[in-house]
Amino acid sequence: MTKSKSARAWAFGMAIAVGSVCTAHAGEKKTLTAAEITAMVSGNTLSGVFGEKSTRYAQRNHANGIAVIHVDGSPIRIAPWFVKGADTYCEDWDKGGIYCYKIILDTETGERNFVYSDGSISPKINLQEGFHPITFE
Repeated sequence: MTKSKSARAWAFGMAIAVGSVCTAHAGEKKTLTAAEITAMVSGNTLSGVFGEKSTRYAQRNHANGIAVIHVDGSPIRIAPWFVKGADTYCEDWDKGGIYCYKIILDTETGERNFVYSDGSISPKINLQEGFHPITFE
């Protein structure tokens, strides 16, 4: 190998090595337990987006099992929330049905996501400790 080719090979190798070190890697995905779900949502505000149109939502989950929920474009509503089994978060939307999700945690980034019944994963769940406004302006 000539000196020029050797230098290029070294530079390419260094670029790959630096790129590998600098790339953010997602940590392990951990499914939250019933106790972890309750601790995460109870007394706190959750927000994010869902669906193909990335519809915004924000909700306050009270410790008594009531969630005050605002879906952008809809009136604020109240829905019971509960944990079912060992690891499933549920909301009762009355005539809309009961919706249940697993919640996963990326152990490295701290990002939380809902896992829908079809196995698809929601965008990031934003978690704020305590109760915060759930209006969109």
